[in-house]
Amino acid sequence: MNKRRWITVIGVVALLPLLAVRLAPERGIAEATIADGRTIVIEAVTFGTNHVVGKNSVLVDRLGPWMPRWLRRILSPRFPRSTMSTGADALVVWVNAVDSLSRTNVDCQGIRVEFEDRHGDVWGEGTASWGGFDNRFWRVGHVFEAYPRSETELKLRIVPWRTNAPVSVTFSNPNVGIGANWVSEALPARQKIGMMEIVLNGLAVRTNGGPSRRWETASRYWLPEWRILSDGEPASGWREPEWTASDPFGNRGQALGIRQSVLKYFATFRPEVTNLAATERITPLPASPCSREATNTIWFQTNSVADKPIIAIGLMTATMTHFTDGKYDPNPPSRMGPTSGGAPTGWTATSRRISPTRVQTVRGHYADRPVIYLQCEDREIAGRLGVRLRDDQDRIWPTTREGNGPGIIPFMLDVPPEVKRVVPEIVLLNSIEAEFTIETPVAPP
Repeated sequence: MNKRRWITVIGVVALLPLLAVRLAPERGIAEATIADGRTIVIEAVTFGTNHVVGKNSVLVDRLGPWMPRWLRRILSPRFPRSTMSTGADALVVWVNAVDSLSRTNVDCQGIRVEFEDRHGDVWGEGTASWGGFDNRFWRVGHVFEAYPRSETELKLRIVPWRTNAPVSVTFSNPNVGIGANWVSEALPARQKIGMMEIVLNGLAVRTNGGPSRRWETASRYWLPEWRILSDGEPASGWREPEWTASDPFGNRGQALGIRQSVLKYFATFRPEVTNLAATERITPLPASPCSREATNTIWFQTNSVADKPIIAIGLMTATMTHFTDGKYDPNPPSRMGPTSGGAPTGWTATSRRISPTRVQTVRGHYADRPVIYLQCEDREIAGRLGVRLRDDQDRIWPTTREGNGPGIIPFMLDVPPEVKRVVPEIVLLNSIEAEFTIETPVAPP
């Protein structure tokens, strides 16, 4: 046998284990066929803060961008690896989908997943992470920070958006919760903080979801009624509080049902950026045009709070602004557009391997109005930053802050069309935080 044939034989033998993994039948803990002809496969359920599903290929991960597409598909695991981190313990339901007849992989989006407990109440997901892979495989990780933790068997409902016809599967709870004993107080509850007083006045039943929010589970929960007082009178210049709750079993969020006798409520009251008494001005920024017709204004002005740098990148009027590896990039290696049919503002991202040891990530932020971008790597300081605007008549206008990207904080301008030029001011918000452990009312039927 000549040398070329030996090399071919050795290559085929080396590929056999990889092909065996690639061609292995799909495995899941449960599956159900929905009305649109797809079979939804519950691939795995993970609990904790670090979540991993699927397999990876070091060869494809490092050398895949330089392989022919056909070879990359052959060598890629049929079920590629996905990872996710959650800030606290959460349950992640990993889902993929196949065509019910051909068993070929299809996209698994366009469904709502929710848990139904023994009382018939439903628990919705907090967020989800979609992943598409080069081998035409798609997966979504549905994240639940709240679900029936005390039940040993979990009943999951799968609801297609188009038909709203649910199907159900059951599987074991990987981490059955044990309730803690909490000492509670009755409503109304009060807490004095400096010159301010926070009052949790009552709880009212509310329901999420509805016909216009088909992606959101229609779950009932207690909505707190908050009051913020100064010298016994209602205080002005404060935003609606950001609040969350937890129950004795470790569930967190807002929609925690109405059957727990005790709940903890955590609230953060942030001043409006226009509240001069409760904010500290860090620095003004250069006067800049703010109409959609204007070009982007770049500053790259650095300031600091508690020796932590804050970079004012600029005021962008373009629909999409790109950041490559966490840095503003006017000429990114790949351009993205807004999510089709999605929210008017938000983030998109894409990654590519540019060498066997380096992955490059491009993130894009899109908005339906001009945006000021700040960069701050310190999470505590970044959480307190705000931006307000002064126009040519010395009127003060707010901005709307959106969720952070890679250390990047977008502040979207909220000014009327006649305002064409503004002087932005970076401010530090002096927030108030309160915590209450409350005896809940008797749940209605």
